[in-house]
Amino acid sequence: LSLSSCTERVLGEAPTTNPFPGIRTTGARAKTQRIWVHGKLVFSHAENGPVMLRRLSGDGKWLFFSIDSYASASIAADGLDLLVVSTGGGPVHHLGLTLVHRDYLTWCAGRLVYAAGPDRIAIHAKRLLVASPPDWQPRPLWNDRMRSFASPTCEPDNTGVTVLSQPSSVDARFFATRWQLWHVGLDGTHNLVDEPPSGWADEQPTWSPDGNTLAFVRERKGYGRLMLMRQGKVLGSVAQLGYQLGYYGHHDWGLTWAR
Repeated sequence: LSLSSCTERVLGEAPTTNPFPGIRTTGARAKTQRIWVHGKLVFSHAENGPVMLRRLSGDGKWLFFSIDSYASASIAADGLDLLVVSTGGGPVHHLGLTLVHRDYLTWCAGRLVYAAGPDRIAIHAKRLLVASPPDWQPRPLWNDRMRSFASPTCEPDNTGVTVLSQPSSVDARFFATRWQLWHVGLDGTHNLVDEPPSGWADEQPTWSPDGNTLAFVRERKGYGRLMLMRQGKVLGSVAQLGYQLGYYGHHDWGLTWAR
């Protein structure tokens, strides 16, 4: 989709890159799970696996990962312990249970902001936490246990995140979500960015590299529309994304920006 013309055309398959260059792990059947970074052993623990790599910090100094015990999709669906270790080696820090969706972690101004909490229901009691080196002690960024959070993404000026939030609920229906876009500053301040129409949910906020445009998906009963926001004004829909079942209220629409 070209922003200059708002027209769609097929360019070919999306480019793929290795998000973890120089990192190697043991397999699921290994009795001891290990991680090597550029040939250096940085993690070793006697445990069923495999290792699930989650994210590298923006400066490349920290690796976030989980252990998918017994390679069980059912166990992983209810959250895995999020771990962090220096890519140079050192102690491993535990950051708590998180769902393993790729958009639940974001690196922002030298710290990790993430949605944490057990069970697979996306809208149930997921807290917005922040942790930073060297102690990696998690603390709430928006301390409201009556709300649930998802898909934080660092804003271009590194002063806060754009995140999904709504009242917490145990409703496990896949299309019960009513996510809204919020800005949450790294100082804990927060304000509503956009409120979708009744019955819709705004999902997967993704900032353009130049910081001028926020892309997100407006979803209803599994059908998604690509939306854009510029200077506080919502534009669109600019593309129909079709149907996606998702998983207990979480959709990964695969949004990514190309220069």
